[in-house]
Amino acid sequence: MSDEAPAAESTTEAKKGLPIKTIVVILALLVMEGGAIVFLMTMMGKPSEVSAMDVLKDPEQELREVRELPVLQDKFSNAKQGRLWIWDMEIVVAVEARNEIEVQEVLDRRGSLIRSGIGRIVASAQHTYFQEPGYDTIRRQIIDFLASDELVGTDPDGEPLVLDVLVPSCIGFPADY
Repeated sequence: MSDEAPAAESTTEAKKGLPIKTIVVILALLVMEGGAIVFLMTMMGKPSEVSAMDVLKDPEQELREVRELPVLQDKFSNAKQGRLWIWDMEIVVAVEARNEIEVQEVLDRRGSLIRSGIGRIVASAQHTYFQEPGYDTIRRQIIDFLASDELVGTDPDGEPLVLDVLVPSCIGFPADY
């Protein structure tokens, strides 16, 4: 038992002391690292000044920007499937900015004729046209209708004034429920 007592005392003595040398070495390394970072950052200098520039737009480019003009938002009926359906549709046309005023005047002046023509297109459309992902067939028919010389027509260069017809909303529901 006497042999065990000195071994127990030596392990308790070793556990009592803090590793001062290790702590001092780590603190010294941290201080040197911090000093090196501060030294390098001051040697690099300040960041360069930032200045903004005005971006000049080409006037011709501004005239070619595409604008969207609302044509109508209305409900139309369709009974082609043998069952009456009501289609709540919103129609928007895409035009170049240079033609925006001219097209808007035609839309305002001929609104009833346009509503009637689009109503005929919807009434005569097959039910599958409304199931197309982009309503491509209906959009094409409306573009052809609007591009007629009676309505919007073309510009003096022969280019169509209406670039595209957009259908952002087209919700159908049967009318007999």
